[in-house]
Amino acid sequence: MQMIKKFFLTFFKYLSPVVLLLLPLMALYGFLYPWPEAKAALSKYHGEMVFLSGMKSEYSGSYEKRSNTYLIIKADPISSETVTVTTDSNGMYEVTQEDGGLLSILFLYAAMIFSLWWFWIKKRNITERSSEAQ
Repeated sequence: MQMIKKFFLTFFKYLSPVVLLLLPLMALYGFLYPWPEAKAALSKYHGEMVFLSGMKSEYSGSYEKRSNTYLIIKADPISSETVTVTTDSNGMYEVTQEDGGLLSILFLYAAMIFSLWWFWIKKRNITERSSEAQ
């Protein structure tokens, strides 16, 4: 049981800085290099903030499947949407829309900030205080 606990603590310790870096970099990548296959699906959201929030690729022999997930923040942020555009090498094109998504991303980011603080900053402050006391 102790080994499992240590594994999860180590996993989250190193996951938090990676996620905190990757989320904004992925959004920036989506802005700088828009995916041509997603332009048609995202064109109806003109004037709203569109962020790339996830990417997935699957390969099996000559078969390739790719999907990008976008977070659409409207004028009223509570009514955000998540749009997933999926294509494959057989010509399949699918667009999936779901309500929400903004709160999930904000919760994930807040959890990663807390994790970063817990594992990296808090321990350092405690160590510095104890060394100053001696």
